[in-house]
Formats: sequence, C-alpha cells, structure tokens
Amino acid sequence: MLAAWTEEPWEITAQYPRLIPIGASSMTVQLTGPFGPCKGFTCSLFRSDTLFGTAFTDPDGLAVIPVDYNLAEGPISLVISGYNILPHYFDVNVSDYWLGYTTDWNDPANWFTGSVPDSSTYLIIPSTPAGTKYPHTNSGPARVCHSILVEPGAAFSIQPGDVMHISND
Repeated sequence: MLAAWTEEPWEITAQYPRLIPIGASSMTVQLTGPFGPCKGFTCSLFRSDTLFGTAFTDPDGLAVIPVDYNLAEGPISLVISGYNILPHYFDVNVSDYWLGYTTDWNDPANWFTGSVPDSSTYLIIPSTPAGTKYPHTNSGPARVCHSILVEPGAAFSIQPGDVMHISND
C-alpha cells in the first residue's frame, strides 16, 4: 500500500493511555493536528505481525479501538496512519493489575495474571480493585516491577523497612 499526499505531511498529537490492563475491552485514542481534530484516521494495535484491534477516528478525532481479549501482558504498538501524515508509532504496554483480595503484594491471588510481579512486569493499581483492598503489606522479599501506574483515588503504601525496586522509573 502506498500513501498519497496532496501536500507536505504534517505532525499529529495523540492522547492515549501508556498502560492498559490485561483484559481491557477497548482503548481510546484522541488525535489532533495543525487544523484541529483528525477525522478518518486509522488507529491500530499491533504486536510483531499480529493485529489486535483497529478503529477510525470520528469527526472529533476520537477512536475507540476494540481490543482482542487474548492480548497478553507486554509491549504493543499503536500505529496511526491517515491522509497527509507519515505513519506514527507509539509504545503501549499491556499491564498486569492489582485485584485486591488481601493487602499482601506477594499473594499471587491479588494479581490478574496469578503471578507476583517481577522486574519485567508493567503494573496498574486501580482506584477500585475487585476485592476492594490496596497493597499495604509485603510477605516476601522486595517488591519489584518494571513500571507502575497508581490510578487517582487508589492507595499504595510502602511500610518502613520495605523495599521497592522499579526498574524503569
């Protein structure tokens, strides 16, 4: 496929979540360019050569990409293409998230994947965990993760003497 331009390609601005939880049903993208909202642009989620969802932006520049339920934890690419722009590539990470059945970080039942996070895990601590509890205790060694997002309204504490290693932040 060859993109046709009628003028010099221009830059766009994309607003999108950098982390999405495993099992999310959709991802929202907002596009604007030098002339306002970008209508009719294609927004797609890829990992390697696999497409996990695609949507077109509406007149307000908004696209809601349905996400394939089988999308596993790890990095994916948001690819945006459209009229008179070069394709844009953005990094998104599909993240494990806290379920909150107890307050213990090292309880596998508290994590969607059923595994305690390690240094390669991207995490989300949601504002409303399924079990209603937040991570306040740690029965194991140091807490580790690659990156963590604590949503507004969520609670997360590290007690005196506890250790937290975040390898990317």
